[in-house]
Amino acid sequence: MFYARWRFVGRTELSKRSAEFISTATGALKISAVFEASHPFKRDAFDMLDLFAEAAARNSALRLETRKLDPSLDITECAELFRKIPAMSVNSFVIESGSRWQIVGEDDLSEDACVSAMIPLLRATRPKIYFTEGCGEYDPQNENRTSGASAIASALELNGYAVRKINPAAQSVPADCEALVIAGPKILFSPVAVEATLAYAQSGGGVFLLFDEPAASGFAAALAVRGIGVDHEALSDKPVRASADNGIVMTGNTALFFSAPLPLTFDEAEAVRSRSSIKTLVSAQEPENAAIAFAIESPARAEKPRRAESRIVVCGDSDFISNARIWGGAEGNAVFFLSCVNWLSGGVAGSPNHPAVSANAPHRSTFHSGIDGNVAWRRLLLFSAVLYPALILAFGLFIYVPWARR
Repeated sequence: MFYARWRFVGRTELSKRSAEFISTATGALKISAVFEASHPFKRDAFDMLDLFAEAAARNSALRLETRKLDPSLDITECAELFRKIPAMSVNSFVIESGSRWQIVGEDDLSEDACVSAMIPLLRATRPKIYFTEGCGEYDPQNENRTSGASAIASALELNGYAVRKINPAAQSVPADCEALVIAGPKILFSPVAVEATLAYAQSGGGVFLLFDEPAASGFAAALAVRGIGVDHEALSDKPVRASADNGIVMTGNTALFFSAPLPLTFDEAEAVRSRSSIKTLVSAQEPENAAIAFAIESPARAEKPRRAESRIVVCGDSDFISNARIWGGAEGNAVFFLSCVNWLSGGVAGSPNHPAVSANAPHRSTFHSGIDGNVAWRRLLLFSAVLYPALILAFGLFIYVPWARR
């Protein structure tokens, strides 16, 4: 009699975004993996801990200490850990930095969850990105496929930003707001909300305006003063493939996909009159040269401005940041959004390979889109190598067995 034990191993190395984050991180971390010997995730958890340690060993600026603990064997270490962090439980990761800590439980045990827990511990303060609410905008906390934007919010968090929400009609924009995102309101902003948003922009703030109708969510008149016009008809009733090639966004060769975007026009005379510098960010591939997004930069007008210049990104489509788009693998859409937020929050326009950012913005060489291409390949492997052959075999048995019994 022979005994064989099979272990199916998925990833044997960190994802590209996790490896890059660890290779550029600075500071000190301690990660403790506390798992019972019989737990089915124990070996995978310990393997992932080894991958983190190997990646950190190549970065002299990051001091990473790892511990593999078994509650029934490492009694003293586990008791000390439970006494220091009463909220923790067995079969979880505990990530510590000084007196601060994060817990990744077995229900959320993944590489992305661990990296997301490391980010706030290594960065004492994170730039805050505010999404407006109250007019039917995409909600960064909503996981609905069509109306939610939790996927893009997770990508922001992964890149070192803190995501918040605000109703500009009810309160002024907070002083710690690095960029304000207006993501596709279903009803027009009130004059009070428009005025509050423009006041924030004119004080040196950054505003990301995404809309799907000619009134531009109530900002059409303000955009016209700055030299931006909005067409009344969408480019197409089908998804439009677009590209970006300039010093602000950094999507590389990755394509962008928009759902029936509204084309934008540029009036140079109005731009000069308002002292605005306008750059085309995104152009549709068909029809050629149809602009979908512009970046507007003008001198700040305030007694004590936040920054020397006011920055606004205008995009004639909001669906491109929906969960359906991001979860569908539109990596270019995510990187385009992240690049714009980086510029709006004070980043300096640079080359795609070497973007320069301000002291307030997260320092990185590339952006993590929040999309893991390996997931699609593993899913394809699962279906093609396991599920489909199993279904074919089951169907064959279903036909063969009754026939053989005749």
